[in-house]
Amino acid sequence: MLVAKKKRTRRSKISGSLNKRNTTEVGENIVLHLPMYQANEMSEDKPYVIINEFTIYDQQSNLVPIEMYLCKTNITLYMSGCIEPGHKKDPYTMHISRRIKTGKILKWVIRDLPGPKRSISIIITTSYGFYELQDPSKRYAPIMGRTYEKIWLSQLTLEYLRENIDLDLTYDGLLSHLSGAKIGQIGKFSEMMLHRHAQWSEFRQSRRSHIYKVVKWIGEPIKQDKEKIFYESVTVNGAFLKIGDYVTVEPANRRLPPLVTRIVSLWKYNRLYLKGFFHAQVFMRSRDTVLGNTGDQWEVFLTDRCCHNVPLSSVIHKVNVIKVIYPDEWSSLGGLQELINEDEDMDEYESYYCSKYYDRFTCRFIDLPSDPICLDSQRKHSFCPSCERKTLKELQEIPVLSTRGSKSVIWRNHSYEKGSAVFLKPGIFKFKNNYNLCREKLEVQLEKVNETEYPEYYRKNSKNIRGSNFGTAEPFCVGYIEDVNISLPLTTYPGPKQIFLKVRILYRPENTNCRFPHREDLNLVYWSDHFLVVPFSAVTGPCTLAYAVNIPDDNWLEADPSRMYFSRAYDPATGKFQNVPREACHIGPQIESPHWERRPLRTLDLFAGCGGLSLGMHQSGVADCTWAIEKEDAEANAYLLNNPHCMVFQEDCNVLLDCLLKGNFYSSLETRLPKKGEVELICGGPPCQGFSGMNRFNTGKVSTFNNSLIATFLSYCEYYRPAYIVMENVETMASFKNGIVLKLTLKALLKIGYQCTFGVLQAGNFGVPQTRRRLIIYGAAPGFKLPLYPEPTNTFNKRACNLSVAIDRKIFRTNAWNYSAPRRTCTIRDAIDDLPAIHNGSNKILMNYDLAPQSPFQRLFRSGMNDEVTNHICKRMSPLVQARISLVPLSPGSDWRDLPNKVVRLSDFSETKVLKYCYDDIKNGRASNGNLRGVCRCATGATCDHERQENTLIPWCLPHTANRQGRLSWEGYFSTTVTDPEPMGMQGRVLHPEQNRVVSVRECARSQGFPDSYRFWGTIAEKHRQIGNAVPPPLAAALGRELKKALYNHHTK
Repeated sequence: MLVAKKKRTRRSKISGSLNKRNTTEVGENIVLHLPMYQANEMSEDKPYVIINEFTIYDQQSNLVPIEMYLCKTNITLYMSGCIEPGHKKDPYTMHISRRIKTGKILKWVIRDLPGPKRSISIIITTSYGFYELQDPSKRYAPIMGRTYEKIWLSQLTLEYLRENIDLDLTYDGLLSHLSGAKIGQIGKFSEMMLHRHAQWSEFRQSRRSHIYKVVKWIGEPIKQDKEKIFYESVTVNGAFLKIGDYVTVEPANRRLPPLVTRIVSLWKYNRLYLKGFFHAQVFMRSRDTVLGNTGDQWEVFLTDRCCHNVPLSSVIHKVNVIKVIYPDEWSSLGGLQELINEDEDMDEYESYYCSKYYDRFTCRFIDLPSDPICLDSQRKHSFCPSCERKTLKELQEIPVLSTRGSKSVIWRNHSYEKGSAVFLKPGIFKFKNNYNLCREKLEVQLEKVNETEYPEYYRKNSKNIRGSNFGTAEPFCVGYIEDVNISLPLTTYPGPKQIFLKVRILYRPENTNCRFPHREDLNLVYWSDHFLVVPFSAVTGPCTLAYAVNIPDDNWLEADPSRMYFSRAYDPATGKFQNVPREACHIGPQIESPHWERRPLRTLDLFAGCGGLSLGMHQSGVADCTWAIEKEDAEANAYLLNNPHCMVFQEDCNVLLDCLLKGNFYSSLETRLPKKGEVELICGGPPCQGFSGMNRFNTGKVSTFNNSLIATFLSYCEYYRPAYIVMENVETMASFKNGIVLKLTLKALLKIGYQCTFGVLQAGNFGVPQTRRRLIIYGAAPGFKLPLYPEPTNTFNKRACNLSVAIDRKIFRTNAWNYSAPRRTCTIRDAIDDLPAIHNGSNKILMNYDLAPQSPFQRLFRSGMNDEVTNHICKRMSPLVQARISLVPLSPGSDWRDLPNKVVRLSDFSETKVLKYCYDDIKNGRASNGNLRGVCRCATGATCDHERQENTLIPWCLPHTANRQGRLSWEGYFSTTVTDPEPMGMQGRVLHPEQNRVVSVRECARSQGFPDSYRFWGTIAEKHRQIGNAVPPPLAAALGRELKKALYNHHTK
């Protein structure tokens, strides 16, 4: 009784302390709207802050461990603590801390932090922001310590398994591995920690039935060892089971449906004669995949999951799993035949059907793979195809010597040996010169201003620079392998930690004393005589290196971003450039790259717009844009202008689809439509206004209709059944109404028979100076290879590269990395600083360039052009807006908050008014001189009075936000290019870095990656709309290169 009383008293103290503290805490919905927290672009609408003295608790104010309770759907967690801005180096805000209480915790993610001691950072997401956990409160510290223990125990145990998969795994070996790790949060591991978090049981005895099940073994044993006796068949309560049979198994959690499995091996233990066990492959139910509640209850997918040591008493009953086999004439069926009749009673047993293999981490549905062959006759009795596939995948992640005693390392199917080049992790080389081309001044000095004249200046802070490249990673280091060193005798088989590379350091232009490094090619490096020994763990991938003279042709470098070249050597000691030594002049492509012998795929571009997607696909060499459908007049004319050999249908896609379904192969203009078998690739981006967060009117009937055009896109795919499908949309399609549109899209493709996958890509990672996250869906016909997603070619701001997708509490990522890339990022200066200066409203269609190309990006944009540039024209702003633009300073981060509140005479001779502040602001208080800061009654907490003040320099509507009238920064990047560069629009940052105007049509086109030779049609507004709705061609080209690889592998397998 005393113990119980003591526990109740403790719970009461915990609850009381939380309730008491909550009286002084402020809700996150209020605090996170302050300007000092709005400086980060990890998300387009959520701040990123650091939280200390944090406590995590449930609805009853009980302190709870986050890793346990977030796994339960009926538990809601909250957090409180002291926050500060995520940009800690800001001297104006680094010491400002506010106590806050959050709303419901939605998810949490873990990321590694660099440093001599390994450490992690935990990011918690709520509806209003991202919180990086730092130091817990004293009361919560013991709970958080256990959480860190569990996280690191899992991580280090997996590392031990991967690194020693070919060796004998022992308990002592695991303890040694754990004790040798230096962890920032917990110090050193102990054996007590291992036992504290161990999970001992994997399966439990069936609780549905307590009837004893009689197990009888059939025939003679097929194999026997010291512990087990293996059989081929058995009866359980009279039911006959054999290897290869499909059965349902009761899971440990009774609330879950039975597991659908395939028996791989059967055995009994020597000491347990009355009990039988089996090992089985596990099939994933459709509703447990990304399809969720849209999945078919009778559909299952093959995975690499297995269950081991399962009691035969856990078997519920025998079932059928029917593998779907697609007919040879599948592409011509056009949906006329059902592959599976789900209502048909196909057997006396419960029946499921399986058509695809499912990767639950990257969400890839692919054709059923062939089972691996067991080459060891001694393992056939227990050989599991799923375990073998999983082992082979894991082995690819472990660097090993090609043969014992050799000096060639095999990793991820690539060979690393003397004479090959490698990409290494950024920072592995410590350069004397390391001019970061993409980072601007880390701090913007705030001035002391007259708060009466500049009443909104207080909202600024030194880090509130949207579109800044601060935090953008450096590109990979490049090395040339001179030797492979093993820290053990060559007679010993080394592990990954015993492999070292002696590499020659290759310098990028920014690592030298080059005067204008930003003008040099992105794939240019310099030879040197400096060497460094690095662990193999520093390697990120292979690099192809060539001496400039040995480059086969002009397109060789651009065909693969991992290709680099050198033409000079660099001596860092003297800072001088030299000729390349003779022994390096032979370096070049020794093996011819795979030659693309097939013609490009005949392509139908749906909702083609002005042609950004098909342009990139064509640039990659995989697509020949033969047909295009675009209803809008200006877009259709622009497409035809740039693709004169393409058949462009300027008609409603639904009307054309109706013609096809009725057997009419001619449009209303008597133009022949493509027939089945002619279309080999369908690409397109159905209108996304209904999903886009940039559209304030995405809930209306028009947007609802636009969303339905996805069904039209899928109908064309179902009718033509091309070899490949590429569909593009905004990233919010994945989260729209809990992902229902994405789920139905994937389900429709699977129902037709397509392999498919989805992922979010950042266009900035592929050479455009713009943040633009896009959802890409790949589809591949049965028998073809489903493409992978392209690896980034250019570094980009990591805060804009949060590309994971959360659906039904599951996190999905693509196969691609995003922490660095072979090439540096593209800045606004790289893209547009060679264009001639123009004024507000300039409408001269054709003008001369003032400068030669100043960067590799400009050389690429201007390829094939003469001395004239087209469409360098911009919108004419009203006198009031032009006055505002002219008063926004030219420094980075300048916007409407820098505007004075005064009377100004406009170009039309009218005068502005002074904005009146008549209300107390409960969030921001009063100015230092006592002036009020509220322009509307809502600043006091009351409802808005809707009494607008017109014709003021500081727009009356803008004190509610901090992203309007923004000026671009030369060293930064564009926000998502929109269809109308309006200073008062949601995108806001559309002012030229130095000129008092909005960005021009050509500047917007370059921000999307369109070459200067690409032409647009119509008025300025129509041209901006064409560009803003387009897919960036460099992104499309990267998708096309991966599709080309998949097609090449399909035809050469």
